[in-house]
Amino acid sequence: MTATHSRLLAFGSAFPERVLTNHDLAQRIDTSDAWIRERTGIEQRRQLADGENNSDIAAAAAQAAMARAGIDASDIDLVLACTNTPDRWLPSLGAAVQARLGLRAGVPAYDIVTACAGWLAGLQTADALVRTGHHRHVLVIGSEALTRFVDWSDRNTCVLFGDGAGATIVAPAQADDGGVLIDVRLHSDGRYGDIMTLPAGGTAMPTTPEAATRRLNCIHMDGREVYAHAVRAMVEVSQEVLTRNGLTLGDVDW
Repeated sequence: MTATHSRLLAFGSAFPERVLTNHDLAQRIDTSDAWIRERTGIEQRRQLADGENNSDIAAAAAQAAMARAGIDASDIDLVLACTNTPDRWLPSLGAAVQARLGLRAGVPAYDIVTACAGWLAGLQTADALVRTGHHRHVLVIGSEALTRFVDWSDRNTCVLFGDGAGATIVAPAQADDGGVLIDVRLHSDGRYGDIMTLPAGGTAMPTTPEAATRRLNCIHMDGREVYAHAVRAMVEVSQEVLTRNGLTLGDVDW
């Protein structure tokens, strides 16, 4: 029977053991625990240790999701790795995780690069591929190693980012099954790309010693602009997805 819906079988997560607290950051830059908490609500973040990579936590999250779903590597027929911070630009993080998990040869694995919206983009892609019968067990991973691209002298950005990974298994379902995926909506607006960017490392500006000296291989962000546009856009897309499905805020309980 062709699936009419998809569902999320299980979730898994993983993060580095190293904890970086606000007090730790206050020893390195002009900030304080109170300043960070007041503006962000963040108390601590996880950071990859030397020798650890994004693929380590991505694979660990995937293994946790598979264990909770009661499936093994032989059941996975697609890997979607949603990240902006792969171990290397080539090959993809998805390919690295495929190898780490010991998936059978021929299972497609590729990356989706859409920053904070990455996991949702992966979920939407997995849902479409499952509904159309192309795949049955899609591993969707959202994993970032952002502390490797932080300017530790910039207190407005370095306090915000940490490292971690989450994963889920998307599988076929019928409408009357529990936990079906109802809808995913995504918006993009490339006009505002410069308010949060990592300038160096691409073809427009290859990484050079000069770029590194100018910290152009680190995240640059206009926090106020990002906040203003993000809040507006998230409200708009939330209202859109509710309206599309005949729901209101009163129907949402989590």
